[in-house]
Amino acid sequence: IGKIGLTKAIEHLLELSKKAIPAEFDSTVENIDNLLDEKGELHIYRILQECLNNTSKYADATTISLKIIKRTNHFILEYSDNGSGFEMSKGKVLNEKGGLGLMDIRERSNLLSADFSIYSEPAKGFKLHLKIPLERVKNG
Repeated sequence: IGKIGLTKAIEHLLELSKKAIPAEFDSTVENIDNLLDEKGELHIYRILQECLNNTSKYADATTISLKIIKRTNHFILEYSDNGSGFEMSKGKVLNEKGGLGLMDIRERSNLLSADFSIYSEPAKGFKLHLKIPLERVKNG
């Protein structure tokens, strides 16, 4: 990420994904450079990378949506696909190692002090919503 900044790194990741995943992409990525420290930026990048990887490997999705929207004291990251989805019953997906990489996403979200929610069910796709507070990241 370093020299090019988080926003350009995300845009580059999306361009690579468009070549690798046969789906239609809808993305809005506002400039979020310098809102997080280096570790925070890496967490955001890896979360998005994991989402795209999961969609590519498992979802058979035809549309992928990414929205990164900056607000005064936080920013929102929303990722969704219309793929095959999965059963989330009994917290199984988030508590078992390897659960589609969602354990890693949750851990990274916790390190960012983000409000974290996911939604999925079979045949209804996947949605991740993160609200990342900026004052928490700047101070800690």
